[in-house]
Amino acid sequence: MKAFICIVLSLAIGYSSFSQNTYCVTYKDFGRNDEISYAKVGNITFQMDKVDYLLAFNDTMAISFFGGSIKHYKNAENFLGKKITSHSSYFLNKSKSLYVGISLSKRILFIARYSKRYSWNFVDTSKKIINYICKLAYHVTSKNDTLIAWYSPDVQFGYGFQEFNGLPGLVLESISQVSNRHLIATKIEKIDQKLYFPFDKKIYYHQDWIKTR
Repeated sequence: MKAFICIVLSLAIGYSSFSQNTYCVTYKDFGRNDEISYAKVGNITFQMDKVDYLLAFNDTMAISFFGGSIKHYKNAENFLGKKITSHSSYFLNKSKSLYVGISLSKRILFIARYSKRYSWNFVDTSKKIINYICKLAYHVTSKNDTLIAWYSPDVQFGYGFQEFNGLPGLVLESISQVSNRHLIATKIEKIDQKLYFPFDKKIYYHQDWIKTR
């Protein structure tokens, strides 16, 4: 079964994607990080660094990372994604599948789940974010939590940070009541790293992982 999964994932990703251009979006979290926070250890007070959120993507897949520089996540062969980190997520464009790294008991599990098909409502309004014209969409979940996305049709990959995938353009601003985040893109840059899906790792399916919690 595992060998079959590896073959399917290899075909879905395609080795040709390694030669495609890779880009990175850097987001600032205005939902959590607009105020300077501090930590105190004994009599010493430290100012905490604000966290950037990163989305690396090409025409085949996107990988989301929490914090740091994108260079911190590459390996010696200049690949991003070979090492699974906690809270990182992988979205495969062809299959519309989402995989998430979850830290548990001093190890990181790789959880597979199909990306939720949100019923997006599109609003006829627009605004500019880092020189891209963006359009508005929103979705209300079954628990009455709202997801708001500003996406750019000029970048025709339907990627966004974590759950914000499947829209007709790259998401440059997202507001999530589910995760209490308000992300706004501060820059998009071409990077020389290549994306890699770790299909050699053991994959746990979401429903099976839920049963073991």
